[in-house]
This record gives sequence, C-alpha cells and structure tokens, in this order.
Amino acid sequence: MTSSLAEFEQLSRQAKSCFIVDPASAGLGGVDPLGLRQINFDLMNDVFPGLNNVARYIRPFTLVTWAWRRTIELARKSGEALPVSAHEDFVARIEVAFVWSMLQSDEVDVDLPGKQVVWSRWGAKDKILFGDADWTAFVNARRNSTALTAAVNYGPGLRAFRLLEDDNHHAGIRFPGEATAELLDAFEERIKPLLRHALFRERGPCTLTRKTAKSWTTIWDMKDLLEEEKRAMRERLIGARAPTKRRGGFELLTRAADNQGEQNEGEGELRQAMLELEDEKIAEPALHWKRVQMRQSFRLGLEALFEWIIAEIGGGTMTTEALAAHMLKCAPPEERQTARSWLEALAATAASPVEAMDALQANFPNGATFVPTALAAIALPILANASLHDRSERRERLPIALAAADLDRIGDNSPQQFLKHMIENWLIAQHTYWSVGRGLADARVGAKKIMRLRLVLEPGGWRVTRGRGTRGMPRPTPDRLRTAISLAQQCDLIRRS
Repeated sequence: MTSSLAEFEQLSRQAKSCFIVDPASAGLGGVDPLGLRQINFDLMNDVFPGLNNVARYIRPFTLVTWAWRRTIELARKSGEALPVSAHEDFVARIEVAFVWSMLQSDEVDVDLPGKQVVWSRWGAKDKILFGDADWTAFVNARRNSTALTAAVNYGPGLRAFRLLEDDNHHAGIRFPGEATAELLDAFEERIKPLLRHALFRERGPCTLTRKTAKSWTTIWDMKDLLEEEKRAMRERLIGARAPTKRRGGFELLTRAADNQGEQNEGEGELRQAMLELEDEKIAEPALHWKRVQMRQSFRLGLEALFEWIIAEIGGGTMTTEALAAHMLKCAPPEERQTARSWLEALAATAASPVEAMDALQANFPNGATFVPTALAAIALPILANASLHDRSERRERLPIALAAADLDRIGDNSPQQFLKHMIENWLIAQHTYWSVGRGLADARVGAKKIMRLRLVLEPGGWRVTRGRGTRGMPRPTPDRLRTAISLAQQCDLIRRS
C-alpha cells in the first residue's frame, strides 16, 4: 500500500461527510506502446554485447576507470577506511569537472551524458564548489541518471569491457580490471599538469574555477586519444578479452566498411552493407544482424500503424471494420487476392528490412503511401525464412514466429479479415496488455504515475483516451550500430568518414 493511499483511507475514516480531494495527476507515456522492443534488445546482444546507445566515446571509459584507481590509491596512502559514498563522491567530482571543462570549448562537440544538467547548474557561474550540501544532493540525484557511471550510460560498458571490476569484499567499491595499468599510467601522464589541483588530491571542500576548467580542455580532450587508449579498446572489441559474439559483430562491421572503400561510411550505408555481406567466415554474426533488422522492421511497422490508427480516429470513434476498410483504401488488393498473396505483393516492394524502414519514415504521414510501406515493413519479416525470425520465446512480446503462425492460419482469408485480426490482436490488444500491465506494476511499487493507455472501446467503436493527435512517426530502436562505428573509428578499426 502506498503512503498516498494510506493517507486517503485515513481521511475517509475521519470524514463526517463527502469532501473534495485533489485531482489525480499522471504523466503521459508513449515509449514502446506495444511492448515489442525487449526482443530487439535481446537480439542486439547477439551482435554487439556490452554496448549501448550512449557510451560512444573512449575517453570517458578511461577517465572513470582512472578516477576509481585514483580514489583507491589516495585511501591506501592515507590509511583511510572510507565508506563507498566517499569514493563515489570523488569519482563524481572528476566526472563533473571533465564535462564542465569540455563545455568551455566552442570547438568541442560535447556528446556526453549529463551535459545539460551540468550546464544548467553551472553554465552561468564562474566556479564549482565541491563538497557542500548542495553538491552532495546533486551527486545523489544524478547517480542513477546523468552520471557517466550510471546504468543507462557508461556503467554497463565499464563492466562489459572489464575496465572496472567489483570488489567482492567491499560492496560498491570498484577497481581497475586486468591489463589496464599501461592504459591508466599513460593517461595519468597526460593529465599530470592537472594533478596539482586539490580536486585530484583531497576529499574535502574545494573549488574549480571556470578559467582553470577551460585551461584543462585541450589536455583531456575526448578526440585527442592516446595510442594506449586505442590499443586497449581494440583488445576489448575484437581481441582475446572480447566475447565471441562481440568479436563477430565487429568483424562483420569492419568487413562491411572495407567493402565500402572510399564510399560514405555513414550509419545508414553500413547498416545496409552489413545486411548484404555474404561470407562463410562470418555467417553467424551476419545471420544475427539480419534478425536484428527484420525485427526492427516488424516493430517499426506495427508502431507506425498504431500511430496511424490514433490519427485516423482523432476525436471521434471508429470500429475495427472501419479502420480495416480505411487501410484497404490506401493499399487496395488485386481481385480475388488472399491475405497471403496480398502481403507477398506488398513485401516485394521492399528489397530489405533497412529499405523498408527508410521508405516508411520517408512516407510518413502521407496515408496513401504510408500505409502500404508500413504493411510492407511488417510483411517482409513475417514472410521471410524462419531462420530470419527473432526466435524469441517471449510470447507476450509478439515474436515474429507468432505473427507468422497467425498468417498461416488465416492467410487464405480476405485481406480485410487479416487486417481486422492485425488491428485487434497485434495492435490494440497488444497495446492494452502492456499499458495496463505496466500501470499495475508501477502501482505495486509506488512508481511514477504514467498514463499509457491510448485507446478504449466504446459502443461506437475505438476512442482515443487523450488528445486527438499522434506522437508522430516512431523511430527504429537504436541498434547500437552508431556506438559500434564510433568506437571502431576512434580505435582505428575502420577509417573515419
């Protein structure tokens, strides 16, 4: 029972008559409206395990690893037995000083977690005071969100790359992993001019001025990497310290980049090139990559049609039959076509799942061309060879095999009957299941109140629960390729475009 509910019950017992309560408030949610994305993440772990979509630069990995070595060394020299919070505070100081320093240069593109928070707090100030009550509150607030070490940022990569290890004897303490001494010694030599500052030598209150932070910018600039940093990252991406799947994923990436030659090595071009690469030596990672893209196409097509339905209903109501009829007007079948033959014709318009997704985003929100491209993005993976399906056992996440089984069962029906099934089962029922399930889960643990349900059934048909508009065209779930390209370029595995 949450405290707010307990308080409400106490008030109701004390009340002698009816009374007015504060209106309920809830945030609006919309990410992953169909609950499909977890399978995408599972598949990405077969290609680029240990990576995420945020940790794209080598220098923050080095910085955080060195900061933990530094705080442990200082404690040993002084003979201090410090709580975990003292070590975390020391690392946080160095992280914030690094981000603030990078923000002082107009020439540096600061793509770092938490830069907005740091700038909003100290952007107009001439100094940062570390160690007071405000600083402590800031550290506690950012630990699991905007800190470089947070689980949504560089934290998982630091562990996956074995740069940091957990101390089994002291919970919460981390120490540099094996084969990091050369890397950290070289980095410490690079930042030697900084080490005279109290920030790197003491734990008590200290001040960092804007002038000093600006003078540090070129010393630890993210783009000016040491050879030791590049070598350490290569070892963790493709060397003996890398798991087999990660080695395979980066070999697929580097071969695709080599085949591109002098052509653009942008994210989109390499995504398609990796899809087209045929080589028995990398057959397994190539298959995993195809499964990722097939699932991406399937998920994006369904979410896009869900947004189309929201827009079609607008401020009124529409039945499933009416929605299916509207779809057919945008993608009319040939005479006497079955649902399967109709979908096969639509799927044939997309040469690959990557091209299907590109076409889908290019045609939003033009219904006449958008609906056929969305259906093609869905049909292509369903009709593909079963070896290219996501092979997931998570039935509640609508694996492609489950959708393909539905098509096998009703494929001889009319296209309209198939669309009715898709709308009610793959879209609305899937959305309702996840919206209600997540809401109940949040309520049990007293989490954020988020209104996720966007459609309800009324006597006249489906009605949108909030507003009349759509959130716009969904985006493909980032597949870590941008991170992989960035890290590979920085450590000279592939040429920079």
